[in-house]
Amino acid sequence: TPDLQTIIETVEQICNLEAGELNAGGRDFRSGEARSLAAWAVLEMSNETLTDLGKKVGRDVSTLSSAVNRLLRRVKLDASLAEKLAGLKRALSEIETLQA
Repeated sequence: TPDLQTIIETVEQICNLEAGELNAGGRDFRSGEARSLAAWAVLEMSNETLTDLGKKVGRDVSTLSSAVNRLLRRVKLDASLAEKLAGLKRALSEIETLQA
């Protein structure tokens, strides 16, 4: 399964963020959406924990968990967000295949 750093780098690439922008302070929409995607990936596609991600991006577990719940609701209504999520899943699956 992808490790935490791989997830973060993949999310930054898909969301067109600079390296380290994922853990930027504040509530910038792009960074928040990217953190939601990263939290989803941690829960669904890795053996990492939200606690580990939270330490890396400077957010607590409950914030990340809530972000995933909001993400899953928004994906049903927002086609571009659904495509980002699908792209993340494809990219991480390809990485998994290459690592196997």
